[in-house]
This record gives sequence, C-alpha cells and structure tokens, in this order.
Amino acid sequence: MRTKNLATLFLIYVMASGSMLWATHTGFTESAISTSADGAWSVYTADVDGDGDMDVLSASYNDDKIAWYENNGSESFTEHAISTSADKARSVHAADVDGDGDMDVLSASQNDDKIAWY
Repeated sequence: MRTKNLATLFLIYVMASGSMLWATHTGFTESAISTSADGAWSVYTADVDGDGDMDVLSASYNDDKIAWYENNGSESFTEHAISTSADKARSVHAADVDGDGDMDVLSASQNDDKIAWY
C-alpha cells in the first residue's frame, strides 16, 4: 500500500458488522484495518502522517466517530480517534486546506448539520 509503487492496487471496504477491511489485487485476501468501525459510512485514503504510505480515514455513523488508521508499513494499522462527537458522521476527506504542508481532515455529519475541519 505504498504510494511509491503505484502498480499496487488495493480495495478498502466496510461491512455492516463494523469491520473495515483491505485487500490487494493479488488474490484479494482480506486483512482487517479495524473491527470496531461501528456503522462506517465513508472511508478515504491519504498520507495523513507524511511518511510516504497511505493511511485510512473513516466516518462512523453509529458511534459518531471520525478516525484515522495509521499504516504501520507492515500490513497493520493503528487507530487514532479524531472526534467522537460528529453526530451521525456521514463523510470524511483529507486535503491540505490551509496550505501549511500537512493533511487536514474534513468531515460532514447529519444530525448536527456540521462540516468540521480538524
């Protein structure tokens, strides 16, 4: 899942059980990113920590959580909660909004009608 090797394709998907999984194009063997993304509605990939590999962001509808999953470079991920108060989180995105060279995270949530910038 490194950006340096663009030939490596992968698929990230969520299941109703709360599992967020990824698979590469070579055999599509599933590997867990998280098993506690309760109602994950949206996922997005970006190099959040600037280390050259793709991390994963999620917006979870049932637990109001915006999280990023740090790619440890060894096919494992560490969860970091960004917010647990995005009331019915629906969408997550990353971009350098303020031009300071690091990734900012944006989310949209349904019940509080908010677009948040972290």
